[in-house]
Amino acid sequence: SLEIMREGTLEKARSGRVTARFPAFGFMFVDAEGNPGPKARKETYYAPHPQQAEIVRLIFYKLGVEGVGTVALCQYLEERFPPPRKYKHWQPGMIRNIIRNSLYKGKFYANRRHRVTIPAKRQRAGEPIRMVKRYVERPRDEWILVPVPSLVSSELWKAANAMMDKHGKMSSRNAKNAYLLT
Repeated sequence: SLEIMREGTLEKARSGRVTARFPAFGFMFVDAEGNPGPKARKETYYAPHPQQAEIVRLIFYKLGVEGVGTVALCQYLEERFPPPRKYKHWQPGMIRNIIRNSLYKGKFYANRRHRVTIPAKRQRAGEPIRMVKRYVERPRDEWILVPVPSLVSSELWKAANAMMDKHGKMSSRNAKNAYLLT
């Protein structure tokens, strides 16, 4: 049943294995000996993906050290590298998700979110209430930390996140007033 599967997933995380269904961009699944293959799908440890890990490091460097914005970074990446998995183009939201993810500094959190069914935000008058499924974050004390190989240093991760915060504050769409020199 679902409860037995959930317990198995929690046990997997407590034993230091990654519980993701698909490897995150920059990583690949390996088995306990560090080999990719059919055994890796079941054991699921993370190892840096040879090509994608370099792209992740480049993203953090360009944003955290050079201060390049997400739109310009997408254009830069578009000319040089294929986008992750099923996407056709690099998008600013992808960059933001990579930069904000603690996975890249070596911290994978299992049991972080769970799926709930809630009423949809927008309802048409006279129609029955439509229910939608959403992922909701669990309380932080329920998260299970699974250490993974870091792709960037903690300092570079912090610098890139600080730059994302700065770009968010300085963005014209967040301005309260129009100023000539912004």
